[in-house]
Amino acid sequence: MSTHRHRASEVLSQIQANLAQFASLDQVCIHMSMELERIQLADFSANRAMNEFFLTELKTDPQTIKIFKETVALMGMVQSRYLPAGSFTATGADAAAQILVTANYFYVLNAMPALPRDRDVRHRLIGMWITQALVL
Repeated sequence: MSTHRHRASEVLSQIQANLAQFASLDQVCIHMSMELERIQLADFSANRAMNEFFLTELKTDPQTIKIFKETVALMGMVQSRYLPAGSFTATGADAAAQILVTANYFYVLNAMPALPRDRDVRHRLIGMWITQALVL
């Protein structure tokens, strides 16, 4: 699981370092969704193990907590870059991170079969959810 945590941290850091390359909030949200799905597929067993740990122990794995906190921090940076000051809250960053992680994980798990199969359409949809959450 620690390999997955390191890979996730690297991806989150790369997105943060490249925020300036995205012309809009929509573009960065779609990109984050695509990247998260990519690493969730690559590290499917680690993601599954973290979820199973939660379901059986009713506790969140420490690796999951670290990844989530880093994702929330990235969402805060996205808010600061793309939204006017005072138009967003930490609640929005938390909600956006939850949507990003959960929607992609459950799609990868084949637990969300109603989401569009077309990758671009699916990530545009998830990106819209994230965008809406960021403005809370």
